[in-house]
Amino acid sequence: MHYLTKIAKGPQCKETGERLSGMQRLRPKAYGRQSRSQNTVSRAYGGTLCHGAVRERVIRAFLTEEVKVIKRKSQEKKK
Repeated sequence: MHYLTKIAKGPQCKETGERLSGMQRLRPKAYGRQSRSQNTVSRAYGGTLCHGAVRERVIRAFLTEEVKVIKRKSQEKKK
């Protein structure tokens, strides 16, 4: 007799709910049996966020730093 496992939904982005590309669709036990390099994607927030969400975070962090620099420079000019 041949047993089939259920088809997994696959990992999803925690922010957008979009399916993560580059990640396999496995059942939870099967993820535990895999090596770490097969469970993640090699970038920041590899196995949890999609590329779009990571891009937004990077841009937001960059812009907040730029705002801080501009505020610092404007305060120096006032003095």
